Amino acid sequence: MDSITKGFILTANQLDQKNSSELHFFGTGECGSFEIIITKNKHTFFILSNTILPQFTFHYNRKKVKLKNFDKNDVDALYFNTLKDFYSAKESLKKEGIKIYESDIRPYERYLMER
Repeated sequence: MDSITKGFILTANQLDQKNSSELHFFGTGECGSFEIIITKNKHTFFILSNTILPQFTFHYNRKKVKLKNFDKNDVDALYFNTLKDFYSAKESLKKEGIKIYESDIRPYERYLMER
């Protein structure tokens, strides 16, 4: 049974499990120490909407979003099932000279910021 309690997250970790990713948050609260596990988390960063991507071996989903960069250009989100694919894409796109946005935000930090 899920319950609500007050507490503080002290540390976080992220790892791949099979073909998905997990986020682990560890903390302390009213009832003592706790661990929260988020399964099947999607990792994301953004590229300009007009970017043509080369063929890659990693899996990703590209979606149009209603967001813009600071130059007011439309961006698309790239979603990844695993950290391995997220970091492979990040490195591959940088090598190709493709501008990416918010790839420096750790997936567990993004999860907390967006929720």
